[in-house]
Amino acid sequence: MELTLSTEVKEISVKKIVKYEWDILNKLLLPSIQRDFVWDEKKVIEFLDSLYRGYPIGVITILKAGKIPYVPLFDKQIIGESNEYYYLIDGQQRLTSLLLLANNWCIKRKGNEIKLSAIKFSSDEQHVRLNLKMGKDLSEIINNIYSQEKKYRDVGERILEYSIPFVILNATNIQEEEEIGEMYEEIGEMFVRVNRGGMKLGNIEMFLSFFLSAFDKKDLRTLIRDDIYQKINDKYAIDIEPVLRFIFYTLDINQNNFSAKNFKKALKKLKEKESEDGIIKKLKECKENIFEALTFLSEELGINKYVVNKLLPSQNTLVPIFAYFHESKNNLNKVDKNNLIKWFILSNYKKIYSQSTNSKIQEHLMTIKNQYEKNGVFPINELKSKDFKGKGIVKGITIEDDILIGYENAMDNAQNDRNKRNHIFLLYCLLHINKAKDFAGNLIKDSSNLHIHHICPQELLHNICKDEKEEDIDCYINDFSNLTFIDEKVNIRIKDKNPNEYFNDYKDALVNHFIPSDKNLWNINKWEDYNKFTIARANLLKDAIKKYLA
Repeated sequence: MELTLSTEVKEISVKKIVKYEWDILNKLLLPSIQRDFVWDEKKVIEFLDSLYRGYPIGVITILKAGKIPYVPLFDKQIIGESNEYYYLIDGQQRLTSLLLLANNWCIKRKGNEIKLSAIKFSSDEQHVRLNLKMGKDLSEIINNIYSQEKKYRDVGERILEYSIPFVILNATNIQEEEEIGEMYEEIGEMFVRVNRGGMKLGNIEMFLSFFLSAFDKKDLRTLIRDDIYQKINDKYAIDIEPVLRFIFYTLDINQNNFSAKNFKKALKKLKEKESEDGIIKKLKECKENIFEALTFLSEELGINKYVVNKLLPSQNTLVPIFAYFHESKNNLNKVDKNNLIKWFILSNYKKIYSQSTNSKIQEHLMTIKNQYEKNGVFPINELKSKDFKGKGIVKGITIEDDILIGYENAMDNAQNDRNKRNHIFLLYCLLHINKAKDFAGNLIKDSSNLHIHHICPQELLHNICKDEKEEDIDCYINDFSNLTFIDEKVNIRIKDKNPNEYFNDYKDALVNHFIPSDKNLWNINKWEDYNKFTIARANLLKDAIKKYLA
């Protein structure tokens, strides 16, 4: 059949969305292969601040089509049988953020809570800002707009009046699942034309539909969607992208084939080479490999849902780990285990796959495959010796020295580097390896309410740094030498206390959090005190890098 998509453009105010006044919102669904909500509070603050300031936030794309596998956007929806369904193709993070704003920062999807800390609005004569600590809850402002003081009502109205552009693609003539592959391909081509560098990574899940549309067996579709991806996602919050990349690797599909034209050719070759029963057998092996690899990373580095959602810089760094478990059939010696840990930390810390993603992953996967066939080991030196342009990887030095170079550069360049996600992930890994507990008796990996904790509280730092620029104060507050991970309830209980007021209550846990033992450093009343404390803790963290990654 010839596929045609008609297009409709609408502008919908934030008010109509958060007040559920837009009729399509209550019908809006997520294709089942969509990734979960992954934004943290910082991303949501940036988004809401853009609304407040009237900055452009991009188009949200909706597909109007026949029934395909889906999950509700939120659990309050009432979805009946119909020939017309609305699917959110692009914009889930933004729309979910607005639903959280409307519902006191917590909604349910498939029975699971999506929850954020309350985002607050504060203002004075110099600054208007959204944050997590000071001011009035923005959700309360939005939901009770007319009972607010003028300054709060003004910010609420500015956000509510913001109009978001929606593009609705109408493909209601498509009903059969085989035709849906064609529909996704058409949408994929649109993304390619907009983004001439190739398919956006966030839309790689579209290739799952290309893949499924090429085969007839329902068992194959159920296996990938429900038995592999959904179970991995439920336990570890892993997106579809690294799962698909690994599956396609085991089926000898080159990572550079992620364009509609090339992928169709690769699928044609696959059908000629493999039976559907043979593919199903390989997919079951993939599932075992992925769970074995994730179990290993959970034990060694504390990787769990929280880490994947909030801390992990790139899920694509999982793909080489999956591949090695596949090649080695989980037959790892002690050296292999150590090198896998080092590579996983290094590749995330250096953000190796942030550019030229397809070609770099393909190169690394081939290196792993060829070197294992040749030497039977994880080829960390060969991977590290590749030319990672602009990633600062230095040939001929150890992994720990390589990370230390980045760490020390960050210490000298606080404004740009110190609060970035790769440093926070490194901090978590060091704490896990050092058996740190959450101040409530649990190892941080096992904590059910883990929270990033500012050792020296934000309010205290605002007071002792009041003569500094606002952006510099924020940088000092979020210096990774001032951060650790503890139980959320304990974090609330500590609140704005000076470290010397609460450290003694948790003295048995301090050494595992790399807290300096010199009690003279605990009393922080001026900038010089804070500087001495963070330098001392930074040195302890550097020693840990040398100890654990040597």
